[in-house]
Amino acid sequence: MSFRDRAKRLEDRAKLDEKYPEHTKLRAIADDSQKIYNFIQWLSEHDAKICTLDKRDQRWPGFVLEDGRQTVQITDILAAYFEIDQRKIETEKRGMLADMRRMNSESL
Repeated sequence: MSFRDRAKRLEDRAKLDEKYPEHTKLRAIADDSQKIYNFIQWLSEHDAKICTLDKRDQRWPGFVLEDGRQTVQITDILAAYFEIDQRKIETEKRGMLADMRRMNSESL
């Protein structure tokens, strides 16, 4: 890849980072988040628990908050820990899909 091609890719990445900032944050923490998720899954596979599992809901991983009424998925806990706004992620995804559809229709 030439220097010009690499420079163009960096410029394109910067534009995407600016257009989809929440995904940029998500990409930056993806490795750490996956490691935490894998560790929690490993604990479960070895019958180790760091919290109470919700017996009413068979989906794993789900954790009961202290009041016992709400199940929280580990992905929600990780998003909160890493300060990822899942609503913004969804909005950005919809924007990405719209952009891809527009580019596809222009190329036809």
